[in-house]
Amino acid sequence: MGIQDWIGEIRQDYGRYGLHGFKFNIQDLFQGTLSRGGFWINYGADCYGREWDLLVVLDACRWDLFEEVADEYDFIESSGTFISTASHSREWLHKHFMEPKSAKHKIKAWTELLPNVDDMDVFEDHYTMSGRPEVAETAYITWNVFARMLEGDAFYEYVPVGKAKWDNSETILNPRTITDETVRVMRESEPEYVIAHYMQPHTPFRDSGGSALDGSVWERIQRGEKQYDEAWTEYKNNLRWVLDDVELLLENVDAENVVITADHGNAIGEWSCYGHRPYVPNPAMKRVPWALATATDEKTYEPEPREEYESASEEEITERLEALGYK
Repeated sequence: MGIQDWIGEIRQDYGRYGLHGFKFNIQDLFQGTLSRGGFWINYGADCYGREWDLLVVLDACRWDLFEEVADEYDFIESSGTFISTASHSREWLHKHFMEPKSAKHKIKAWTELLPNVDDMDVFEDHYTMSGRPEVAETAYITWNVFARMLEGDAFYEYVPVGKAKWDNSETILNPRTITDETVRVMRESEPEYVIAHYMQPHTPFRDSGGSALDGSVWERIQRGEKQYDEAWTEYKNNLRWVLDDVELLLENVDAENVVITADHGNAIGEWSCYGHRPYVPNPAMKRVPWALATATDEKTYEPEPREEYESASEEEITERLEALGYK
């Protein structure tokens, strides 16, 4: 969110909530300040520092949400927590797969982020793909729209489903697409590392009929327009939706060391923060699950054959980001 966006929100919130709306604006300003400082002063670790063959990334999954459903799934052998290097997907991507072109470029990136910490184009200008050998040995299958800033040739294999044209006009991606692509990659090749980056339990949540709900759920909780318990139930159901597919995945690939984790979590009022912004050193955003499992290909499922993906239009990408709650 840039300065002009924030000023626009002040006017909008004042019109809707009166003087009480300034509370929300101050909270948003505080979170933005944490973001800008957290670019330099932060904590956490990237996932390559631990042992795994298959890393299943559940986008925006809080650790305590995961703990509430872990016992429902027999494939989860043990469950703990991990402090992620990031509080936002874009931050997770550049910290795992990219590096600044130079110290000067890193400073330049920060100064350009000051007016709008959500400006993804900064990284295309000042960062390049990391030379760490693990990246070249990784097959990365991802829904994540922000992954468009990555260079696919740097990976062992790269399947950027999130920036591809999908077969329908919906802005929410069924987890089966990631499952299909991961099964295909792991049956056809032998990368050292495989990362399957699912969209869920990230918003948008779904209603009882399976239709996508409003992606700005955290802002609505902050402003008292949605009940916490209702949102938590929807969040949990989104997690179950993706874990059902993870169970199918682990029955159809071979991997001795499987880890199920998240790129980041979500704040729901902790430190007066809501949702997730990049570089915020808030434990609610950075503490994520770290669950262990194994996978054996029992060949109970055959992915649907697909043609080569076409690239989505900028309009489609924008619609997906808005559906996810990004403005």
